[in-house]
Amino acid sequence: MGNAMENKYDRILKWIIFGTFGFLFVLAILGLIRGLAYGQEIELKITPNPAHPGDLILVEVKGMNKDNWIEEKLSVNTAKIKLFPYKDRVIGLVGIPLTQTVRQLIMYISVYNSKHDYSYLRNYELKVEPKDWPERRVVETAPLSPKKLARYLKEKALIKKALETTVDAPLWQQSFRFPFEKEEETSPFGQKRIGPTKTRQHRGVDLRAPTGMPVRSMNSGRVVLTGNFLADGKIVIVDHGLSLHTIYLHLSRIKIKKGQMVKRGQVLGLSGDTGFSEGPHLHLEVRLNGEAIDPLQILDILK
Repeated sequence: MGNAMENKYDRILKWIIFGTFGFLFVLAILGLIRGLAYGQEIELKITPNPAHPGDLILVEVKGMNKDNWIEEKLSVNTAKIKLFPYKDRVIGLVGIPLTQTVRQLIMYISVYNSKHDYSYLRNYELKVEPKDWPERRVVETAPLSPKKLARYLKEKALIKKALETTVDAPLWQQSFRFPFEKEEETSPFGQKRIGPTKTRQHRGVDLRAPTGMPVRSMNSGRVVLTGNFLADGKIVIVDHGLSLHTIYLHLSRIKIKKGQMVKRGQVLGLSGDTGFSEGPHLHLEVRLNGEAIDPLQILDILK
């Protein structure tokens, strides 16, 4: 009697197990069919990969039918990345911090269909390789007086606030352009400036420009900060949307106002030698989510 009961329970258990696997198999097949019907074969084209600290990464979503998919999400580790249409493509932008030490980042792409009953999820690897930066020996400036230090810290806070001011959509549709007609670099991005007691890394690029040369906006956007600062001199910051900003320092004159919308190539001001400067030039920065990225790289990435 006991053996008969045990055999009965064994059969019931097997039915439950096989039934469960069968049910999951059917769901998997249905999900596969739905995924194929909605264009599941989605790929990410990551440029450049491998990357280096300070790089701007362009992520292009290929094979996505926008007629069927209504929502897509991209994340890098825990950071959420906005995807948007750009020149008949769907892309996202990722900035690799200059201080990046992790050698591998994971990207996740998740896409939902028009009924929101099916999602496609896949992960990709982005390798980050170290880079040998050029070096330059510098003489350290004298410490600031308490009054000047207070001003310096206040102005840095204003810049930080400006870089947190953005809109959740791209304000540009054309490729980024150089701020001058001729490109001549005098101090590269990422250069290590080594002093007697500390080393700083150049978070922008210095461009040769005599005083009075027109400085043009790299793309359309909205001016989020202007001013005459202690270290940076006369400064302009333009928000291009999606936390992408361009910064122009040491100007001799500013020709636009905070809050003003500017077009690609519009004159923002004139180059100069204001602030802590060793001579007339333009210090140009590009920031993505507050992180400094190579200003010249954006010319090739966002063509």
